[in-house]
Amino acid sequence: MNSRTTRYAEVAVDLERKISSGDYASGTLLPTEAALCESYGISRFTARAALKSLAEKGLIERRQGRGSVVLNTRPSVFRSAWSTIDELLEHAEQVRVVIDAVAEVEADEDTAEKTGFKIGQKLLHIKGLRYTVPEGCRAETPLCTLDVWLHHAYSDLREELHSITGSVIGLLEKRYGKQTVEVHQRIAAVLLPEDIADCLGVDAGQAALRLRRQFINLDGEIFEASETVFPSSHFEYQMKMKR
Repeated sequence: MNSRTTRYAEVAVDLERKISSGDYASGTLLPTEAALCESYGISRFTARAALKSLAEKGLIERRQGRGSVVLNTRPSVFRSAWSTIDELLEHAEQVRVVIDAVAEVEADEDTAEKTGFKIGQKLLHIKGLRYTVPEGCRAETPLCTLDVWLHHAYSDLREELHSITGSVIGLLEKRYGKQTVEVHQRIAAVLLPEDIADCLGVDAGQAALRLRRQFINLDGEIFEASETVFPSSHFEYQMKMKR
């Protein structure tokens, strides 16, 4: 391998690392060829070869008159079509949950609208983040915020919550044998508020998706409700239809 080939590969690897770590976010522009030449001390030919390598990997798209646009390389919450509750719960165990706060609350009008629990109902409110490791990156990145409300009958889980790594619903089912037989889900497009943006390390005001779920047991009762908020770049929904 000649030195010129080695150099463009080195530059491509460094740029790929910066894309994976979020230094160059999805939808933003990479430095121009001229800027890369100055930054890395390389020729225009070497810069062009490095960008071509990234484009071939699907990390960037080179657009006439605009430059090299970083494509969406962030983790998606929906990687496949789910057709069963078991598939949904299995996915929930594949990301790490970090619980930040747990508190006993009474459902007010806003909480009742979010969760389906009755106003005045005593609940356990759990707040945290879900993390995942993007492909090609060693460091974890926050995927979404997580709010969970549990019926007060399960409040003795409180001490265990800070040590869980998987889903709250998974812990609930294992501990109490309460099987989820139905899940109601609502998805809405929202603008990312500043407090959630700060938690996720992204810019406020961008498009986001909010998922609200109600988990129904064999008695037809809601025993858990949740709300997750994803920046739109972290979210992809796939669906299959057959006739």
